Amino acid sequence: MYYVLQVGRTLIVAHFQNFFERHLMTQFMKKIMALPLNFFVNRSTGDLIFRSNLTTYIQQLLSSQLVTTVIDIVFVVAYLYLMVRYSLQLTIVSMGGILIIVVSSFLNTRRYQALTDKELILHSKVHRTLVELFEGMETVKSIGAEKQFYEDWEKNFSEQLKVQMSKNRATGFIGNISTATQFTMPLMIIGVGIYGISSGALSVGELISFNAVATAFVTPIITIMGAFSSLMLLRSYFGKLSEILEQKITTDDEKETLSEPYNSIELRNVSFQYSTFEKPILNNINLTIGKNEKVAIVGPSGSGKSTLVKVLSGLYSPSEGEVLLNGKNMKQLSQSTIREKVSMVNQNPAIFNMSLRENILMNKTDVKDELFHKAVDDARVDEIIQTLPMGYETLISEGGMNLSGGQMQRIAIARAIVNQPELMVMDEPTSALDNISENYIMNRVKEYDFPCIVVSHRLNTIQHFDRVIVMYQGNIVEEGSHDELMKKQGLYSYIYSGNLNINKWRGEQAVG
Repeated sequence: MYYVLQVGRTLIVAHFQNFFERHLMTQFMKKIMALPLNFFVNRSTGDLIFRSNLTTYIQQLLSSQLVTTVIDIVFVVAYLYLMVRYSLQLTIVSMGGILIIVVSSFLNTRRYQALTDKELILHSKVHRTLVELFEGMETVKSIGAEKQFYEDWEKNFSEQLKVQMSKNRATGFIGNISTATQFTMPLMIIGVGIYGISSGALSVGELISFNAVATAFVTPIITIMGAFSSLMLLRSYFGKLSEILEQKITTDDEKETLSEPYNSIELRNVSFQYSTFEKPILNNINLTIGKNEKVAIVGPSGSGKSTLVKVLSGLYSPSEGEVLLNGKNMKQLSQSTIREKVSMVNQNPAIFNMSLRENILMNKTDVKDELFHKAVDDARVDEIIQTLPMGYETLISEGGMNLSGGQMQRIAIARAIVNQPELMVMDEPTSALDNISENYIMNRVKEYDFPCIVVSHRLNTIQHFDRVIVMYQGNIVEEGSHDELMKKQGLYSYIYSGNLNINKWRGEQAVG
């Protein structure tokens, strides 16, 4: 019978573990994938990975503790029933010992909770440092920052161990009280029981039976109190996850689609800031880009160019104002609709641990060979093939470690072309390429029918664009064709002539 019960208990625990892990992790991943890019800007990768790992800890605690606690409660009720039947007086004496265990556990709860919260914060910092170290190992080695990273890790890790020691002391305190109660309770029962026997209120057999049941009664009580401590852990874990799980999002099913072809994208009074405590990156931007326009965005570093194209591509939502795609507010459009209309090529594209072909197609199964080969030819990915042992089927290492920066940018451009966008947005897409490759790719991109918005520091590549937007300190300060802007003798002509001292230009403007 015992074997059957244990097997049943194990199967029930395994079932609950599977159920909780599937439910929690599914909800977590759905939420993560639905959150806007703004959410991830001020959060470290290490911290997010740590929070995702908490789902496993939660399912383990919930499944094991839930089943165990339910079983223990059943035993407590059964034992208490037998104890009352044997002797109400001895039951009251026994409950005095149980009260000591319960009260001491509750008194220790607040301190245990505070220590648990502190431990989680430190654990997150340790995890974040390790992730940053592994991701940036080449940079760490190249600048000799090993000592700095080690000291940062060692400081947080030592603090974490100290907090764990404090938690162990708190747990040990409760454990010692429980152990002492387990030893002293039978003595108290025997002492009161002997008096009951002498007065004829209790028999020797009843005393022995009661003492056995009372001793067994303490064990599930202690287990339940332990489960209560685990509940404190769950509270801390859920607190960490709640920031993500409680984020308000609107699913694609609740948003509109856009069936008509791209006609225009418009920014109306758009401002953007990462948080309310930071100054705006973009200030009251008004801009319209029509059908088939090729538009370049230039300006000094930190002027807001990259942020502007992220807003235009729908990756960032403006803090103020609105972005209109074919006259419809982007916030009302589904992400799938926006991604079908707009393709974005970043300066530092993500390359995944899959084959070169898969990195370009990204699970698109309806791409014809003609389009695929045209895309790789226009982006000069065909040159990469010559250096790879298995051609398009060569497995690319995580983060593209076996590729150069220029090769990764070519793959990203081919990936965007294969997507057949109605609007192409490119943020320094060829910054790691040589001039010959850059000119070749940009000329090919300009031949496509789709409108194109390009951020570039190399002004020689954008001379023939329809329009040039010049940005400075989050504002559009100039706008026009290359020739028009050169005639204006403003910031664009200043930068084009090779003057990089923007403060000097500001001084000249102030004097003028």
